[in-house]
Amino acid sequence: KDAEKRGQSSMGIGLPHGERIMLWSPDVPQAWWDYGRVLGPSVTIPRILLRYTSLAVSTANGCRYCTLHVLLGLRRAGVDPSKLLEMRTDDSVLSSDERSVVNFARKLTHHPELVGGQDFREVEEAFGSKGAADIVLQTSYFAFMNRFNDAMRTPSEDLALQNYREIYGADWHP
Repeated sequence: KDAEKRGQSSMGIGLPHGERIMLWSPDVPQAWWDYGRVLGPSVTIPRILLRYTSLAVSTANGCRYCTLHVLLGLRRAGVDPSKLLEMRTDDSVLSSDERSVVNFARKLTHHPELVGGQDFREVEEAFGSKGAADIVLQTSYFAFMNRFNDAMRTPSEDLALQNYREIYGADWHP
């Protein structure tokens, strides 16, 4: 029942394939959705910054499934496709807040052992302690989903693939 309800509100694609696969272990999806529900209302930074964080993590990890989903979410949030195309090779199109979360998320993804107090202080100064924690949680959340979906070889939904082709004019390329 929760899966049905979740699928009705998820990006217009029904229950995402990644969450369908989670149903193989029946208690996991509910715990995952509960985690998202708990975090959602307490987030102190704009949701769009969380989406940019998710994109940074997913592209850094080369996760096809999550990258396609986040691109769809960014586009539905009103981000111009030309900006999404340019972001692929140039961060200068990002605002300073967007660049801040993207750079932090990439560093935490690629080299967590190198993330030091100064890195955290920089995002903390920009977004407050809670906002910095939100960025760390979002980075961790997507790192998990990247690993899960890559390991399970989760197929992408047609709508996410179509959106990617509309932005980049081609099939998936990390």
